[in-house]
Amino acid sequence: DDYSAIASVTLTVEGESGSIQTYTAETENAFEGWSKTVSLEPGDNQIRVSAEDAQGNAIEEADVVQVRRQPFAESFPDNEVPFTDIQDMTFDEKRGRLLVPDQFKNAEGESSGQIISIDLETSERAVFATDDASTEEDHALAYTYSMTMGVEEDRALLGVDSSYLARVLAIDLETGERSVISQSDPGSEEPTHDSVVSVEPDPKSDKHIFTMSRRDGNLLRINMSTGERTVVSSSDYGVGTGDD
Repeated sequence: DDYSAIASVTLTVEGESGSIQTYTAETENAFEGWSKTVSLEPGDNQIRVSAEDAQGNAIEEADVVQVRRQPFAESFPDNEVPFTDIQDMTFDEKRGRLLVPDQFKNAEGESSGQIISIDLETSERAVFATDDASTEEDHALAYTYSMTMGVEEDRALLGVDSSYLARVLAIDLETGERSVISQSDPGSEEPTHDSVVSVEPDPKSDKHIFTMSRRDGNLLRINMSTGERTVVSSSDYGVGTGDD
């Protein structure tokens, strides 16, 4: 109401060294909106916002923001788990992170894959799942070019681009365990998904997904329980059967 309208907004910036600077916000519309340019120290800075009305009533910490200042030339927030060859990403809302498929060369110079997790609170990167000597060939993450959340919040779907073992994988978002949903073998009489570049859940059925593959130009609907593939549309097959 008129008696509690904001009369001033103060920003207090505390740098990594412990230095403190105070700024008064500027407004052109009675604090319906306001702005202020502040100076940041290199490193971590904490910005506290406080507001006061015309009667002197104050909200000491209406909001607190953490900001880090560092040169653009440096890795952010550190140089741990660098990106090598990333192709896609998906948002894991339940765990507050982004998941990014990444391809790299292992110690033997062979292509390997990993899923990098980025914490949205800290921006820190960590390896969530990776290929190693024990990884079975049909569960490998190398050449993963598509990743999306499944209908179930604890599972994501991966489209793997491989001319000799093209497949769609599911990955458990708690354990990292992988399973094959569909595998397109060379010479198969079933519709193929050679070089999957996109995977999407079917909004009408929690048992099916759609895949688009680049090399054979097939848009398929796949039963996640049986792996059965149905052509929706294709450059070779023409228009398919569509949804059930």
